[in-house]
Amino acid sequence: MPDSPVFLDSNIIIYAYSSTDPKKASVCRKAIASGNVVISAQVINEFVSVAHKKFHHPFASIEAAVRELLPFVHVAPLSAETSLLAIRLAEKFNLSWYDSLIIASAIENGCSLLFSEDMQHGMVMEGLTIINPFKTAEVLNVES
Repeated sequence: MPDSPVFLDSNIIIYAYSSTDPKKASVCRKAIASGNVVISAQVINEFVSVAHKKFHHPFASIEAAVRELLPFVHVAPLSAETSLLAIRLAEKFNLSWYDSLIIASAIENGCSLLFSEDMQHGMVMEGLTIINPFKTAEVLNVES
């Protein structure tokens, strides 16, 4: 893991708490436990939405999962400045709105890596590199 913080996209948190793919879940749990990890309030919100709507988990178990996660991550707030940066990034790199918010938050928090399965692996924007941890397990020193 690098010295600068690593930002985790919502899909990484979702896989960490999913039983559908134990290999991916293991990689994601190791990423969370690796230290110096940042997520945004948006990541928590997306996790809650998917866990409830797609996987039909009750809110009590979702709350327990979020509480379990919190000691391992720094949760960055979303601010007006985050949104303004996201607007510029969305236009410059032709990004979806929610991806641009994730990327803006990662940049604001000094992250050099963003782990995401959904974004373009290896893409570099404003000093931030997007990594699909399932394609490059050596980033985590784990077998995927």
